[in-house]
Amino acid sequence: MPDVAKFPGLSWKCESCSKKTGELGGEETFAANLIEKLNFIMSDIKDIKTKQNDIVASMEYYGAKIDDFSHKMEEFDSIVKSIPKIENKVVLNTSEIDILKSNINSLEQQMRSNNIIINGIPESKNENVIEIVEKVIVTLGVNEARTIESCYRVPQKDQSRQTPKGILVKFALKSQKTNVITAIRRMKGITTGDIGFEGNNNKIFINDHLTPRNQLLYKNTREICKQKNVSCWTRDCKIYLRDPKNAKQIHIDSEDALHEIIKAFGKN
Repeated sequence: MPDVAKFPGLSWKCESCSKKTGELGGEETFAANLIEKLNFIMSDIKDIKTKQNDIVASMEYYGAKIDDFSHKMEEFDSIVKSIPKIENKVVLNTSEIDILKSNINSLEQQMRSNNIIINGIPESKNENVIEIVEKVIVTLGVNEARTIESCYRVPQKDQSRQTPKGILVKFALKSQKTNVITAIRRMKGITTGDIGFEGNNNKIFINDHLTPRNQLLYKNTREICKQKNVSCWTRDCKIYLRDPKNAKQIHIDSEDALHEIIKAFGKN
């Protein structure tokens, strides 16, 4: 018989002793116990296989997730690598848009090159705007009233402002507009009293008719030049300032140009 001690839970009795106790014979007992243990082991093996199958299924599931994640990482890496190209395209497109905006602004300004804006003249009901403009031109000592193509009050964007609306005057020729601008600067300004208005003697301002973009640029230029004690003006719808070092005229055509020039003044 095999060494029973090597099999925990098994015992053996000889046939004679087994008969006395009514038990199975030694060989039969050993076989029965062995089969029972084998069945138990087979049950454990079955459970292990089931768990192993579950583990394999889980590994396959997470393996698929890892593959999907790896694929997405590759896509993300591809996108990251394409960002510089996209940025370059954005810069190019932005540059092209800026050029288009500048060109449109230039065209709009060219269309206004024969115009002036008169500010400071009080409004009244049933006023004759063209007569008012003719008085201004006569007071300036220039003979350009007959060359006026049109004139009218310009609506204000800010309706809360209490100042009178400006008067837009369009001349037939640019030279005629220039004569009026030159005259007002030569006389260092005129007032409402000079053209026959009673009451408060308000100063009248005559300037080039700038586009909204150029008007904002001129406003910012005046504010900065005032801080730096630098003179600025417009001529032929272009903005200029004077270099405090050598008195040269500098043309300002953009916000960037303005800040670069003012920055250069600060370094000196």
